[in-house]
Amino acid sequence: MGTTELKTADTFHAARTSDLRQAIQKIKKTFPNSPLVAAAYSMGANVLVKYLGEEKENSPILGAVSVSNPFDLGTISEDAKSTLSGRVYGSILTHDWKVYLKRHRKVLSSRLDWNLAYNSKSLWDFDRRVILKLNNFKSLEEYYKEASCCYKLSSVKVPVLFLHSTDDPIVPGNTIQHIFAESENNPNLMFAITQRGGHTAFLKNPIWWKRAWSDEVIEQFLGVLLRQYHNKDEINVQSEKDSEPLLTSTSVVAS
Repeated sequence: MGTTELKTADTFHAARTSDLRQAIQKIKKTFPNSPLVAAAYSMGANVLVKYLGEEKENSPILGAVSVSNPFDLGTISEDAKSTLSGRVYGSILTHDWKVYLKRHRKVLSSRLDWNLAYNSKSLWDFDRRVILKLNNFKSLEEYYKEASCCYKLSSVKVPVLFLHSTDDPIVPGNTIQHIFAESENNPNLMFAITQRGGHTAFLKNPIWWKRAWSDEVIEQFLGVLLRQYHNKDEINVQSEKDSEPLLTSTSVVAS
């Protein structure tokens, strides 16, 4: 959630892609001839894929990898209420959000019932008392639907690889099986589903800080896209060079 001081009572919410869009536009303006690829995890993956669906054919990103994407916030939210892992994870996130609120109380308290917001007992309380209050959503159902990238998958026009584990305690594989099936008609979407990997972990061995299997998959997939880009562009490379040295490639990683 970061420690940057808020200047306005305008917080992050899961349906917002404007921050990502602005960052990408800035990068492309600075390095107009540099290819752009992306990798994102968890909620960041949801925001990235939603953005790609909104941009359609106009996406400046060549392709992306999505790791442990929640896809459908409404379904995941309901499932979390009935599972131990969902309740534990929800409690941790609620605590983090309350720390965030306290850090930015000076700005946010002018638009919130502060005591009610700070005493949220769950993510659903927080979303109802803070997110709905600060934004134009009429209900949690409307917010979760607007924030879910699953409704934008058919509009994604660049290659995207989805890494997901069926033992993910936050986004269990059985809750999103329908999404895999519904996405078969979009040839741009590829799914790599594993039996083990947890939520964003995909560890190769018990030493958790070592390199994850997903890191290698991300590099391989995005590396292919970059090679294709450079091979296609080789003919015109001399006439399209920037006046200043460019990065070979630029990546956006969201978490």
